Amino acid sequence: HDIQAAAPLGQPAVVQGFKEGKPELIKSIPRGDREQIFIRAIISTYSSNVNSVIDAPDPNFKTYIRDTAGGSSGPTMDAAPGASADQSGDAQQGGGGDIFALPTAPSTPGAAARRGYVITIKGSSPNKNAYTLIQRTFCENLLNIKPTDKNPKKEYQVVRAVLAKANFVREDGVRLGEIRNAFDQIRIEKARRQAIDSGTGTEAPVQKSLPQIMGPNGQPIEDPAPYMDRLVPGEDVRNDLDFSVVIVVILDPPAPAPATPTALAQ
Repeated sequence: HDIQAAAPLGQPAVVQGFKEGKPELIKSIPRGDREQIFIRAIISTYSSNVNSVIDAPDPNFKTYIRDTAGGSSGPTMDAAPGASADQSGDAQQGGGGDIFALPTAPSTPGAAARRGYVITIKGSSPNKNAYTLIQRTFCENLLNIKPTDKNPKKEYQVVRAVLAKANFVREDGVRLGEIRNAFDQIRIEKARRQAIDSGTGTEAPVQKSLPQIMGPNGQPIEDPAPYMDRLVPGEDVRNDLDFSVVIVVILDPPAPAPATPTALAQ
């Protein structure tokens, strides 16, 4: 998948650690130094004319962020026509045509309509310079998704890639809630499986929320357990940067310009 391939995976030790399930290798690079981006959702919206989005200024792109596919949508970039992307980025069948009207912005007068997709990419990065990593590496890689001399028949091209929203996980109450809910679901499923394995045939009651931890002043302290990285034990994800990148993809882009003699010589 082109979008996934555009995300930096991290230094070799980090990549090897994730591939082999060895947290010690991952931790050999401090969390804030890992040049890594995780993608958790890809939501695509088809439009019969994306010109107004292509011409929109960067600050307007936050209005194009989508949290769900909204029912039936157009295909992901590498899906068959008539398929759509859900939040996990998997292809599923969907209807054709526009899902809903995109917010409009003045477009270039007389420009021919270009059909395509406005895609929201949601993810996070532990890197201490995540803003730069997203803009200068991830977005630049996305903009290189286009026909090339080696692949001149590519049927789509990313023409805009904008970091539309970014904030630390600790600052986003909705995201914190999602992480807590996912943690609770894992605990509930684990207890269910343990009950089945024990042969009781019934599910043991599970307390959805962990007991509150009280501080020395008598005030509750939030248990950090739900916010520990599932893959790298002992690391808190709340200092990671959560982001939404919005890209504009046109279908049937123009073929790449023929290489110049100078370029061929090089």
